[in-house]
Amino acid sequence: MSEIWLLLAIGCVFSSVVLVGFALDASSSERKRAVRLLESQVTNSSSVRSANLRDQELAQSFGHRVLVPFVGGAGRVARRITPMDARDRVANKLLLAGSPQGWDAERVIAFKVIGAAVGFGVGLLGVGALHLRGLAMLVSIALLVVAGFLIPDSLLARKVEDRQEEVLRTLSDTLDLLTISVEAGLSLNAAIAQVVQNVPGVLSQEFARMLQEIQLGVARSEAFRHLAERTD
Repeated sequence: MSEIWLLLAIGCVFSSVVLVGFALDASSSERKRAVRLLESQVTNSSSVRSANLRDQELAQSFGHRVLVPFVGGAGRVARRITPMDARDRVANKLLLAGSPQGWDAERVIAFKVIGAAVGFGVGLLGVGALHLRGLAMLVSIALLVVAGFLIPDSLLARKVEDRQEEVLRTLSDTLDLLTISVEAGLSLNAAIAQVVQNVPGVLSQEFARMLQEIQLGVARSEAFRHLAERTD
């Protein structure tokens, strides 16, 4: 019985820390919102933009208006309690996954924290329903917490693996077309443009992005380095 109270106490402390973080973030957000409202009243055009933004927010579903701010707040709280190297690792995985729309490092870390909290809650309910005690209870709850914490990593790793497999599938065709185009007298940039036009897929999209960087003034060697970082 004392072990159950200990686990409940740990859960309450964890929840309190998260709630305090949300409260601080909410108070900061309210101050920023007040500043934005004051700034929006400086000109009529700003007022129109503010009204349009509010209409767009109200047009979204209730779940979107509630869940997105919640996950965003959890991400900011998680960022404050997570080492920077962990955030950098997640950001690097997102880069290799193709920077999926709606994903960022803070959001992934937020889902990891939420998953661990959900695992802890499910573990408490499970051990109570199964009447587990002692070591079995602790191990069951720990496994569920770890599983909830690692599920976002597993989903992200799967995205990275699928993307790299697609890159490898088109790599040989890409190299063949590059070789043929250069031997036919085209410049390297023109040969890469031929790949973009004729070889669909992730690698072609990355080559198109590399060409855009070169056109914007990035050195070719640097653009190739960026390509390597995005495709590993």
